[in-house]
Amino acid sequence: MGCNLWFIHHNVIRGLKCRHRAGGLVSINHPFLYSVPTGTWLFDWEHQDSIEVWDGPWDPTDEQSLATWHSLLVEGKRFTGIGGNDAHKVPDVTALPTTVVLSKKLSEAAIIDGVRNHNVYIVRDTG
Repeated sequence: MGCNLWFIHHNVIRGLKCRHRAGGLVSINHPFLYSVPTGTWLFDWEHQDSIEVWDGPWDPTDEQSLATWHSLLVEGKRFTGIGGNDAHKVPDVTALPTTVVLSKKLSEAAIIDGVRNHNVYIVRDTG
């Protein structure tokens, strides 16, 4: 069975494992933006490769993501911290922040490997 969207949305953990088997990278993006009212992530922290610690203009959900990432690192869990944003409407801005990836070449596979190997840093903007 392939890793189609229906499969991922109806059985998240199986979908994440499927992505890994296919060589994909799993990132938990803005984990606290749409969380339950208690502000907790709905799933475990065992099936992803990265966590988005900064999403768009800095706000309390970014603080929570950054603190969670730090706690996970202290526990010995190695996830790559990334930054990015969603631009769905005006005046949303793209590339605030941006994840810069060190890769061996300019290809999708090399960039994924760079993220997987924690060879990244986050900048506020590319200017």
